[in-house]
Amino acid sequence: MTHVYAANEMVDLLAVRHPFDDPELVAVRVDTMPLDQATATVVETWAGDEFRQMNAVIRRRSGPSIDSFEEIKRLYQLNFGSVGHLLKLGLIGFGLFI
Repeated sequence: MTHVYAANEMVDLLAVRHPFDDPELVAVRVDTMPLDQATATVVETWAGDEFRQMNAVIRRRSGPSIDSFEEIKRLYQLNFGSVGHLLKLGLIGFGLFI
């Protein structure tokens, strides 16, 4: 099933605490932010913490939560990959440099 995402949709970024911090795996809300910022946080800011990346959840209000790191990485690439980022900045359009 394909879902439609809006980069500026406000979402809650959730993280599971490390087992050595708390023996129970409890998800805590890190922050409320736009979806593109949440994906950047998980992929870039948490790059050195694989446990945190693999257990990140982005809770959306307009659809199902994103609980797969693979899906988070895919959305990150769409928003901040070379072509996606240039489209977002308005530096290219329809595959042509402007």
